[in-house]
Amino acid sequence: MNGDFEGEMNDYNHVIEAFPDHTNAYISRGGAFNRLAEYEKGIVDFNKALALDPDNQEAYNNRGFAKKGMGDKEGACEDWNKSKQKGNAEAKIILKNNYCK
Repeated sequence: MNGDFEGEMNDYNHVIEAFPDHTNAYISRGGAFNRLAEYEKGIVDFNKALALDPDNQEAYNNRGFAKKGMGDKEGACEDWNKSKQKGNAEAKIILKNNYCK
């Protein structure tokens, strides 16, 4: 974000309103919520993205960070493992850096 959070959120909201099945808009808005430490709102968006695209590795990674932010390390590790199983190479590094089994 470049300081215009309100404008950024308005953009995401408009895209979602116009295209309610736009997976990446939910992921982007969820990421913005993560940056604000509004993890519960981020999880709602990541869950919606995963309902639309159950194989979306980015949604799993980001939801993992939201869960970590909420103190749910086990849930975070589960999401990162799902992302890794779906082929995301970055998830392997995330798992190692966060001492996940």
